[in-house]
Amino acid sequence: MTYSLNSLSNTLTAKIIEYLDSKTKRELSMVDRRTRAVVLETVRSIRVFPAKYFPHRTHSSDIPQDILVRVICRYPTLERIIFGPPKHIYGCHEFTSQEVPYLKSLISYLESSPEKHPLSSVKKIEFREITKDSFEGFGKKKAKELNNHFLSAISHKDLEKVAIRADNISSILTGAEIQPVLTNSPNLKTFEFNGFQSDQIVTISFASQPELTKVK
Repeated sequence: MTYSLNSLSNTLTAKIIEYLDSKTKRELSMVDRRTRAVVLETVRSIRVFPAKYFPHRTHSSDIPQDILVRVICRYPTLERIIFGPPKHIYGCHEFTSQEVPYLKSLISYLESSPEKHPLSSVKKIEFREITKDSFEGFGKKKAKELNNHFLSAISHKDLEKVAIRADNISSILTGAEIQPVLTNSPNLKTFEFNGFQSDQIVTISFASQPELTKVK
C-alpha cells in the first residue's frame, strides 16, 4: 500500500486519505514523512487540550511553553478548533492557572502576523472559559484579562462561528471579555454562549456582524 500511495500525487493521496477513519489515518501517518505531511493536510478539526492532559508528560516542567502552538501548526488546513478537553475527562472542562504560560505563548503566536492571521483557515472555534484560581495567585482580575486577550487573539475576519462555554458556576465572563471576538470577526454568522451566570447580565453588541444569522 505504501508503494502504491507514493506513486500517486499528493492531491490524489489526500483525497483517498479523507475517506479513512481516524485510527487508520494515525497509522498511515507513521509510514514516512511524505505520507505524514499529506495526512496532516487532510485534518480539518482538532481539539486543543489543557497541557496537563497531554500524554507521556509527568511534570509541568517537561512541557514546552509553546506546546499549543506546536500542536496547531501541525495542521495547515484546519477549519475548526475546540479549546478544551472532552467531556469524559471528569473534573475539568476549561483552562486554569496551570495553563497560563502555554496560553500566553499561543496568544503571542496568534498576534505575530497581523497581515495574515495564523488561524485564517479556521472558520469555527469553540472556547471554554479560562477560570480563576485565587490559591495560585490567578484571581478574578487576571482571569478576566486573559479571557479578553485570548478571545481577541483567536478572532479574525474569516471566522464564521464562535461558541463560548462557561461551565463554571462562578463564571467571571461579562460582555467586556466576550466583545473582542465579535468586534474582530465582522463576517461571523453564528454566535453561541452557553453558561451559568449567577449575579450578572452579559451585554454584548452585534453591530459589527452584518452576516450574523444565528445567536443562541
